[in-house]
Amino acid sequence: MIHRTEYVRELLRKRLEGALSAEEAAMLRAARRLHGRDVWDRLMAEVLEEGGEEGRNDALARWTPDFRRIKQRADRVNRFNTVLKYMVGTTVAAVALVVIWFGFDRYRSGEPGVAGECAGMPPGMEIPVSEFAGAIAYGDRDPLPFQAGSEGHIATVGNLAIIRDSSGILVISEKRKAAEADTAGHRDIRITTAGFQQCGVRLPDGTYVRLNASSTLVYPLSVGDESIHYTRIAGEALVRVPEKRGGGRVIVETHNSQLHSSEGDFSVWTNPWETRITVLDGTISAIARKGGLSRTAGKRGDRIRVKSTRGVGKQINDSLFYHRKRNVNDALMWTSVVRNYRNASLRDFVVDMSRWYGLPATRLHCIPESDRVTTSLCYRATRQDLIAVINRAGLQVYESNGQYSFCRPEDIHHTPGVMHARATSETESCDHCGNYH
Repeated sequence: MIHRTEYVRELLRKRLEGALSAEEAAMLRAARRLHGRDVWDRLMAEVLEEGGEEGRNDALARWTPDFRRIKQRADRVNRFNTVLKYMVGTTVAAVALVVIWFGFDRYRSGEPGVAGECAGMPPGMEIPVSEFAGAIAYGDRDPLPFQAGSEGHIATVGNLAIIRDSSGILVISEKRKAAEADTAGHRDIRITTAGFQQCGVRLPDGTYVRLNASSTLVYPLSVGDESIHYTRIAGEALVRVPEKRGGGRVIVETHNSQLHSSEGDFSVWTNPWETRITVLDGTISAIARKGGLSRTAGKRGDRIRVKSTRGVGKQINDSLFYHRKRNVNDALMWTSVVRNYRNASLRDFVVDMSRWYGLPATRLHCIPESDRVTTSLCYRATRQDLIAVINRAGLQVYESNGQYSFCRPEDIHHTPGVMHARATSETESCDHCGNYH
């Protein structure tokens, strides 16, 4: 019955007259839920109109307001509004603080955007292989440069042919079995990169090596054991070793260690005093120079460091460190068109950039160890872009005769332990960057 509006009007009339039973009151409540607010208000208006002015006055005369209930409800509304305003205000303030801090951090750390021109290149994109360049040297011959975009045969060295394929990768392949005569006058091939250069090399056994700027790969013409595939790396590289069967393995030698792998991908960063290996896939074993220390790693993100220090009487001592689950993106950042540094060590940033720009950066000890940098740098950024980022990080760069220093000129000859720019037989090596100063 409550579906019928006339029945609902009758219940409303009874309620105004005070003649509504408990059962009818329940029916009226159900009708109100059923018909909705608009229909309910219309029915109420019609019933009041039917009663005329007298009926309305009588109804209002019988009505007494419940001030206690009204006040309680008003207090609840006021408390809700106060809490809502507080929450909204706090949220807005927090968001504003984050935005302000983010903007200040970008300004303070020198990150107004991506420094340099990388227009149209996705941030995660790798530097195109087509832009790879470098030089090849063997024996006493002058290095043979190969430029970006070149293709075809470059040289024949002993039993090896070197070509640049259509993708831009150097391919070293065996024309025939090696003979002793092949090593006469040129026992190895040296592939080098300068500043702003990277290079990809495919070795005869299928191993792929990607060299970063200011790096060197040395490949011997013969090692006397066909199951061992040997190479030497200085600088920074990405190494991909295909599966070796029958006990075969690749040996990568650095300044102070050997890296062994029968299958795996890893990055290697090396200077005369330190080697860092980060596992990307497979298993890699690191052996310190004297063979007394070794470690095998087989999980993505594992990192091994072999560090050398000069002891009493100029004796070299090696130490080996193992770290788990490091960020592999940090180890491969140099392969990307945009390099994103987030609260990174300013020293590490300068070392990375010195390699890429081919800059003989010296006196890194003048960079405070606590200094950090947050920036995004395009691989095409100029030296001026780089120096601007360093300056915004709070560090002054001094240039003299094409060399860059981070010590004030007046401190160079007066600060104990300062390393000088020109290397001699008595010159010490920088323990952090490995360069001789």
